[in-house]
Amino acid sequence: MCGICSLNNSLLHPSKQLQQLYAKKCYQGQNPAKAEIIFVGIDANWVCDIDCEKKYQKTWPLVKKYLDNGVTFWEDHGFHHPFLSPYYEGDKRRGGVQYHRKFKRIYTKYGISPSTLINSVSFVELVGFPTIGSSTKNKSALNQLIYSTDNRSHLKQLDEKLNDSSKKIFIAHTVAKEFQKISKQPDLGLFQIFRNKDLSVSKDQSKGDVFFKIPETTIYVHSHFSCRGFKESVLQKIAQNI
Repeated sequence: MCGICSLNNSLLHPSKQLQQLYAKKCYQGQNPAKAEIIFVGIDANWVCDIDCEKKYQKTWPLVKKYLDNGVTFWEDHGFHHPFLSPYYEGDKRRGGVQYHRKFKRIYTKYGISPSTLINSVSFVELVGFPTIGSSTKNKSALNQLIYSTDNRSHLKQLDEKLNDSSKKIFIAHTVAKEFQKISKQPDLGLFQIFRNKDLSVSKDQSKGDVFFKIPETTIYVHSHFSCRGFKESVLQKIAQNI
């Protein structure tokens, strides 16, 4: 459990219903304690009025079901996230939709059976609260959420999971660099697994074609699914290492 964020923050999602759902479970899919595979992002971003039952009449019930039990949701609907519903009323060009569309290709295009992923995959974010807007365009608000005392217990639990060698961790390159920044905060003592690791990529490598394993860990760093110029080969490499 993450609890309710007490901050007045422009990125924090205004929906009390959504905040309460994340207070109970600040992850999606399988419980990360049980998961064998964890995909880590920066924040769980939703449209600001996702809980408007008039506008999102078909989607909001799916969101509530998904956040209550992501494993059952995937089993019942055949896709892993509400953004993938054919009835989703939101903008399908949004980053979150594109992210999950790309993830879906791992189990529809590259020979990974959904049945092997349903009980194994967890989605966890650096921020344990639902958000709105663009965190990349509002770094000060993002940092306020990341380093808040309300988020501290979530970070500690996430640190434990990243150090569990029985789990395979997949982290977008931009997210990995955020972990490295946190690792250099002496008052926190978290994410030391990233502290002295080389996360650089070659000059001739595009942002959309990043994939490497951090030595002596079970952590794989890859291009963000929503980045411009994302290469399909990244999904193939992820599938090969799952």
